[in-house]
Amino acid sequence: MQRQRMLLIFTAIAVLITVVVLGFSGWLNILSFKKNHVDSLVAGYAVAGGETRREIEYALRYGKPVTNFYGMQELLGKTAAYAPGLENIRLALPDGRVLYGMQVEDTGLRLPPAVVAKLDFQQERAARDYAYVLQEKDYHLLLPVRDRQENWVAVLDMSFAAADVDAEAERQMGPIIRSMLLIAAAAAFCLGALLWLVPLWAADGSFRRKRILFLFIAVLGAAQLSYAAASTSTFKTAYLAIAQKNTLLSAAIIQQDVDRVIGMGVPYQRLRGVDEWLQRIVRSVPELETIYLSDAQGQLLHGSAAAAPSGEAAFQYSMPLRPDRSGVEAQLHVVLSKAYVEDKVKNILLDALTVSLISFFFMVEVVLFVLRLLKLKMDDSETESGGAADPNMIRSLAFLFFLATDMSISFIPMQMKNLLQPLWGLSKQTLIALPISAEMLCASLTAISTGFIIDKRGWRFPFFVGAAVLFVGVLLSGLARSGEVFILARALVGTGFGFAWMAMRGYVAASPAAAARAKGFAQMNAGIYAGNICACAFGALLAERLGYSGVFFVALGVVAMTAVFALWLVKDPDKADVGKQAVAVPGKTTRRWRAFFGDAGVVGVMLFITIPSALCLTGFLNYFFPLYSNQMGLSPANIGRAFMIYGICIVYLGPVMGKIIARSNNIARLIIVGSCVGVSALLIFSWQGAMAAAIAAVALFGIADSIGFIAQNTFLLTLPATKAFGEGKALGFFSMTKKLGQMLGPVVFAWSAGLGQAAGIGWIGVAYFGAVLVFLLLIKENFRKNSFSENQSR
Repeated sequence: MQRQRMLLIFTAIAVLITVVVLGFSGWLNILSFKKNHVDSLVAGYAVAGGETRREIEYALRYGKPVTNFYGMQELLGKTAAYAPGLENIRLALPDGRVLYGMQVEDTGLRLPPAVVAKLDFQQERAARDYAYVLQEKDYHLLLPVRDRQENWVAVLDMSFAAADVDAEAERQMGPIIRSMLLIAAAAAFCLGALLWLVPLWAADGSFRRKRILFLFIAVLGAAQLSYAAASTSTFKTAYLAIAQKNTLLSAAIIQQDVDRVIGMGVPYQRLRGVDEWLQRIVRSVPELETIYLSDAQGQLLHGSAAAAPSGEAAFQYSMPLRPDRSGVEAQLHVVLSKAYVEDKVKNILLDALTVSLISFFFMVEVVLFVLRLLKLKMDDSETESGGAADPNMIRSLAFLFFLATDMSISFIPMQMKNLLQPLWGLSKQTLIALPISAEMLCASLTAISTGFIIDKRGWRFPFFVGAAVLFVGVLLSGLARSGEVFILARALVGTGFGFAWMAMRGYVAASPAAAARAKGFAQMNAGIYAGNICACAFGALLAERLGYSGVFFVALGVVAMTAVFALWLVKDPDKADVGKQAVAVPGKTTRRWRAFFGDAGVVGVMLFITIPSALCLTGFLNYFFPLYSNQMGLSPANIGRAFMIYGICIVYLGPVMGKIIARSNNIARLIIVGSCVGVSALLIFSWQGAMAAAIAAVALFGIADSIGFIAQNTFLLTLPATKAFGEGKALGFFSMTKKLGQMLGPVVFAWSAGLGQAAGIGWIGVAYFGAVLVFLLLIKENFRKNSFSENQSR
């Protein structure tokens, strides 16, 4: 009877996870499709607005003032006739004050604050010289107007209803939603049936966890791949339809302008500047490959390219033009970029595969958590080990916590860049690095006090204090509209992070045996980086759709979930806390402090391993890599996928390394191996200096950290000086040094840019290797004698 209840629970969980996983995939695909639809629509409207802007700038070059422009309302009305979906068109000054509008009452009003905040066209004219923003119920397309000196003097604001975009997206996405529902239903049925048909209990009455995980992975993996294939096919058809519609809008505008000039008596052969005009339109509309005019015999008259292209008919559209005064007939040909469309389809497929991978890690963590709860219920006990820290619970808690904190990890420098303004006389590169540095500094300072609190009050109090401060910091990060506020917000995030992160480490450190601690740290590390993988990719995908600020508000909900999880489901390992494990040492407290900070192992691992490794990892991964990837043209989503490589290395290698470290007679040797892998990551990038080398460095840092995180923690906790000092306090100072390295990382990497991008990182790698050698010299006697093993330290 009990097993039947368990099977019913498993079936309900299977259905729930299937719905959540595929529903999440469908939601992201709808957001992706909607964004692409808006981008395409905006590009089409930009052609209409571009012609109006061209006429305004032509008049400005001949001395007509923008503040006294006779006939502007008629000009704006003509633009609206080109693009009937537009609700309003206004011309405003850079400060947002409206000069002219389609309605007379618009004059003197101001553009909405969110629209004004988007106005930043001081830079030189770019190929796609426009921006757009969603403000309440309308999208606003903004095109800068420049005078003869190319100074930005006004902006053309073209607005259209968001409801129309949503309705079109829903209509086009109907087949994809139906496919998702059918696949979800089939997957839920198959998974439920397999759970009843396949034996899930071993002879001793325990769960066969691997078998259950395999069933979930096999069925949901097949469902995800089926859905990815179906959505990609449907998306390509829908996207082609939208691209065709917006391309024909551009073609209609070009047709009217050409017919107007031909109607003035100018023959096709004597048209001037048409090639440059068509080239400018092609540059502004990404879907277009080329535009050209041909005569009745198909001979090229004018075009954005030197020759008429030959390609698939499905990507070419033709429209007749009026004959000129000599009777020459012509046609307008607009050719869609097949490569651009296929690139869009490839991106949606990558998104689908990314979501599948995220779903995989999410599914594994949820299933492990549920199995743990059911096991506890069946055994009628709170832990399997009679009071030792529960590695599965700390894994689940770490997963949720880092899911919340790491959603923004791939774009903090870019958000600061968006909010950038002169501050404290600091350079631009230093200002961009300040939010990360402030976060790491506050986390390092908090870690010290948390260690003392853990020794006296246990892990719960600092954890919930940290969760509350973290909540405020994440909220302020989303609300920040200036660099100063954003730096303050990240400082609060670092403070909350330091409290909560140290509390979780204190929970693991409660285990008295080194092998149990190594296993606990490995499980916590696996949870951390499973959360990191999901957060990096999920946050990057959301950033492309909701904007950077929107991601912080999503993270708020996860912070709240983490606090609830810890409150109700994570039980204390036993009544003892970390401090009670400290070995009593006769003498004054100052003697213990002197013994701890005078120990060669403590000094060596903290100063010459922990700080350099944290500095290099944070400086490269969190500061340099996002900026470098953005500079190389990678989208936020692809940057997030690169971050996943780092996390995958740790999730898969971490538990394996935990077992190796637990059996090792010389943990110091593993610390050196991990550090040398980190050194090689920097030197490889310095040697090659390309995108492939940067991604390889990310993977190598993942391997280095999967060894280093566990080895450094275990090494420190096995030292006699640590046991005498108090493990909570020792972990606090250890975390402080780690956060100090993380704080210095962005600043050092920003400074190294002055030496040259590749050369600067190479010199940092050399310095890191020098620190490893100093560590080896400090502990060389103990290293030879294996005295830092668990057996020797007892």
